[in-house]
Amino acid sequence: MLNKSGNILIVDDSSINRKLLAAILSMQGYQIWEAAYGKDALEKALSDSPDLILLDVNMPDMSGYDVCAELKQNPETKDIPVIFVTALETLWDRIEGFSVGGVDYIHKPFENIEVLARVDTHIQLRQLQKQLHRRAQSLELQNTILQNEICDRFGVDPEFYKDLELAVERQEFKLYYQPIVNFNTGKILGFEALIRWLHPSHGMIPPDRFIPVAECTGLINPIGEWVLSEAISQLATWKKLFPQSDRLSVSVNVSANQLLNNSLVSYIRKVLQSNQVSCSQLKLEITESALVNDPDATVEILKEFKDLGIDLYIDDFGTGYSSLSRLYDFPVDVLKIDRSFIQKGRWAVVRAIIQIAVAMDKEIIVEGVETLEELNALKQMSCFQGQGYYFYKPLDASAITQLIAEELQKD
Repeated sequence: MLNKSGNILIVDDSSINRKLLAAILSMQGYQIWEAAYGKDALEKALSDSPDLILLDVNMPDMSGYDVCAELKQNPETKDIPVIFVTALETLWDRIEGFSVGGVDYIHKPFENIEVLARVDTHIQLRQLQKQLHRRAQSLELQNTILQNEICDRFGVDPEFYKDLELAVERQEFKLYYQPIVNFNTGKILGFEALIRWLHPSHGMIPPDRFIPVAECTGLINPIGEWVLSEAISQLATWKKLFPQSDRLSVSVNVSANQLLNNSLVSYIRKVLQSNQVSCSQLKLEITESALVNDPDATVEILKEFKDLGIDLYIDDFGTGYSSLSRLYDFPVDVLKIDRSFIQKGRWAVVRAIIQIAVAMDKEIIVEGVETLEELNALKQMSCFQGQGYYFYKPLDASAITQLIAEELQKD
């Protein structure tokens, strides 16, 4: 139960009114301080920090409204509740009092019941406010300790983590889109959404620097939701701009932590519906390693996405440790060959992955195609779609919009 005791500053140029209010309230156990003028009240409020101020409206040096306005402008006194004490009863007086930050009124002449009811209510609210503030400070301290423990455990720079937390709060991210191309026709088949962090002082930070930190600290969930929301919203924009195009699809990377988040399926469904985007226009890319963390649960979640009509890609295929026997269990549509195999010229591995895809009746998309020689080698192995700097580097949304328009003109 809340303690009714508290410190109250009574401000009134009438000593009779001050003494009367002091008598009523001191009998209830309240500690009473008094001030006769506005300037005295401001000094006492700053030095003593009362729990409540009872403030006369009409005083010779400053009006109660002016005193209240100054109290609310000072960070040290702005949270102290102010009850105006007045014989004025017009609507405009009430409006002025509340507009400068007052919380209530007590009428003159005083009624004991009214004084105690209003004072008790706001003292209790003030005590609750202080308790909540102390609790928030305690939680903030616990959160700081936990953050430091997480940083120590995973070898994360605490300052970098704090910057990333702020980046999530301020949405300091931007999406770029890399076209996926048909090798034979050169036509764009879709786009992969790629996140970048636009740090206010360090400039653009690539995902391989901050995504691992986000993964181990749990920040990947709000970041992942932002990416999904942004990509789907952009799809909706392109759909309105180019209703005649049938190649508007975007693939989004989904982490292992996101995949096992119970709310992910409903979140994606909600965002698609609110943007009026078809489920078939969204593709989800899941890393091979994500499939082995909890394969049984993963299979069930992937089936939910398939039931919605969303195509599923295994990203960076060949770099993880998934069992080929278990791979048959996952309802995926496309295997994406990791860029490292292309860049290092490991064509035997590429050929083996293509054979696996054919055996499993899956499509292949190749990442990291940067030269004509790489493109020709892939085409000789019957691989006909992919992405890379040979075709397009990742572009921002406005550049992609122009690219789509140019593609449609060619058609």
